[in-house]
Amino acid sequence: MPEPAVSVVICTRRRPHLLPASVDAVLAQEVDVPFELIVVNDDDEPLRCRLPDDPRLRVITAERRGLCAGRNAGIEAARGAIVALTDDDTEAPSDWLAHVVAALAAHPEALGVEGPLDYGRDVDVLYEHVPYTEIPGGFCSCNVAYRREALIAAGLFDERFLASGAEDIDLGLRVAALGPVIGDPAMTMVHPPRPISLLDRILLARKVENDWLLHAKHPELSGRTRPSRWGAVAWRARLQLRMLRDPTVVAGSPARTARAAAIGVGTVVVATVTACTKPLPCVDR
Repeated sequence: MPEPAVSVVICTRRRPHLLPASVDAVLAQEVDVPFELIVVNDDDEPLRCRLPDDPRLRVITAERRGLCAGRNAGIEAARGAIVALTDDDTEAPSDWLAHVVAALAAHPEALGVEGPLDYGRDVDVLYEHVPYTEIPGGFCSCNVAYRREALIAAGLFDERFLASGAEDIDLGLRVAALGPVIGDPAMTMVHPPRPISLLDRILLARKVENDWLLHAKHPELSGRTRPSRWGAVAWRARLQLRMLRDPTVVAGSPARTARAAAIGVGTVVVATVTACTKPLPCVDR
């Protein structure tokens, strides 16, 4: 196998029902440069699914160190000058890597490129979950690529982000401080919506810890010199209130209104409890 120009990194943990489709989509890329796919198993057990026997595919183990540590292990193992990141619940269109390579070739000054997400249909925010991003500046880790040397210079993912959410924005901002990260609307990533239970939807509010750390490292995002314990809670509460007031979400249905209200109340409760019981981060910017 020739030396890869691009390394694709996918970090996964116990999602054997999703990973094979994501892997197959990456290996089916139609691109004129050699590439490799590194699957990082963030677990202390073997993968529970069968993956293709392909020389471009490597599986490494991160031994349940967390999402950021797993991605960092993949980046450190990468041999390509470009590292493209996606997740185990995406399905890359066949021209995804071609757009990555073309965008960075056309903009040699750029240190990275990001693209939009395609959900395939409207998402039911009460019953389904997807990541949301805007380009430029969203830096969503399921559809972004960086020059590997820029990732090393920026310091890779901050492993204090123990869950997904905000860790990719933090990394993107640190890379962007070194040089431009451009957006390419044609670099689309398919991210099918997946069902989420009421409890799991509410427990997303525990990610206020990520909000604190992000704002502590990048105070310009919140306009405060120090992270606000209650600012993050208030921000999530406002999001839920807007959802409850949106007539297209509740659609005049008592059942949907009740679910939206339960999500809103539960989110505020969980975020508040987290704010009361978890220490604020102390960071050296």
